[in-house]
Amino acid sequence: FNCTPHPGLGTVVVRQVQVDLATCRPKKAPHAPPSSGTRVAGRAIVFHGKVVVSARKGDSIALDGTSGDGKWVLYSIDRFASASLAADGLPLRAIRTTGGRSYAIATGLVYASYRSWCDNRLVMTAGFDRDTTTHKWLVTSSPPAWTTRTLVKDARRAFGELTCTPDGVIVQSTAASDEGFRSPHWSLWHVGWSGRLERVTSPAAGVSDESPRYAAGALYFIRSGSLYALRAGRLYGPLLRVPRAQPDYFGHTDWPYTVTR
Repeated sequence: FNCTPHPGLGTVVVRQVQVDLATCRPKKAPHAPPSSGTRVAGRAIVFHGKVVVSARKGDSIALDGTSGDGKWVLYSIDRFASASLAADGLPLRAIRTTGGRSYAIATGLVYASYRSWCDNRLVMTAGFDRDTTTHKWLVTSSPPAWTTRTLVKDARRAFGELTCTPDGVIVQSTAASDEGFRSPHWSLWHVGWSGRLERVTSPAAGVSDESPRYAAGALYFIRSGSLYALRAGRLYGPLLRVPRAQPDYFGHTDWPYTVTR
């Protein structure tokens, strides 16, 4: 891999390899933390062996994460177990790990990077259609009532991957276009809890800033296949080449990396 040392920017994990950005020395990443006890078993989600929710025969169910306190399960049901239908987005729902009432949150693409927990508040990119550059906006919802409200919706813009910050979220966004997914021009924007939009990066034409991650006062993102960082208004990079996990799909690229400090 190609890496340029930059002290003070922590470590990055890419495909089970941990790289210290201060020295560029790689080592095997530590094992993932133990499971929360929630898992998919057949057509059901179980918590410590007890069924929380199940899908009907012919459908499939997906575990979409748990709340930070471990009391809620996020899940989606794919009717008829159709990958094609799921590619256009699925309704995200929440239910207590003890079972009971299920709450509808919003319909959105199934990418894990399209939603994030900001303390006890879930923020997600909503909108139906596998095309990532049309009809995508941000919503937020919180337990226990799970009343979903629109955080920001702008017909001129589409939103994608996001990450929490102390005062809102950083989200990738591009001009809305029916054909924009063929060559999206993503940039990063800050969205406050009031819904106010503020541009963070302005990449050159033909270049995208994608896959934001926030850690300890620094914002990390992918530009032209390399990791960059913004800290205190200063841009650092390219830091490290990051291989994509799969080819672009309707404007979305999966960049598999995490940042630790």
